[in-house]
Amino acid sequence: MAVKSRPDINEQFVLKKSMPISDVDLMLSFKAGKVNAFTALVKRHQKPLVNFFYRLVWDKDNAEDLAQEVFVKIYKMAHNYEATAKFTTFMYRVAKNHYIDYCRTKASRSFGISIDKNYGDSSAENYTIKDDLRADTASPQEAVYQLELKLAIESAISSLPDDQRMVFVMSETQGLKYQEIADVLEIPLGTVKSRMHAAVARLRLALSKYVSSDDEESSPEIAELPAKKNMSI
Repeated sequence: MAVKSRPDINEQFVLKKSMPISDVDLMLSFKAGKVNAFTALVKRHQKPLVNFFYRLVWDKDNAEDLAQEVFVKIYKMAHNYEATAKFTTFMYRVAKNHYIDYCRTKASRSFGISIDKNYGDSSAENYTIKDDLRADTASPQEAVYQLELKLAIESAISSLPDDQRMVFVMSETQGLKYQEIADVLEIPLGTVKSRMHAAVARLRLALSKYVSSDDEESSPEIAELPAKKNMSI
């Protein structure tokens, strides 16, 4: 009886969505010369990577440029790639190092927030925070409050020390587990937990005016901060 051979990478691309190809398999296929495998990786991870950089630099254009530069680095590093960890661990390690290089090349870094600056939190390509004031809201007061809260959150995250901000963004924005963050940053798990704890404490202090003393979940956005979340994994 003839045995059906395993489909190659091109055939696998058309398999139903319930059978996605793993990141590692895609990267190994690209290493073997299948360029469309890398295209699939970029499509899968571009948005999360842009979001990662956006939470660090608060500028949509810079975030997109940084993400693109990381993919270029990964493209060039493919011939040395070994599947010793999750692809996302590898990707965010490259991203972390690229961000450090980016910071070193800047004479000074400014994380100022402008209502006219292009932001990536909306599906609208040219969205700015000023658009919030034109959005349909319950009242003008509510619109002003939401704008103030958005700026306060971004300013508070920007004010974190780099090591704490990196851990916080990886955990809360990218959804990485503490062990994976430890692998990406190449630091002990306990250090990740302590940095996260310190970051959350700083953020809650900076945003205390938006949190009721009786109910820390008075604001939906503040409630997303992991103050009541179990910090262990």
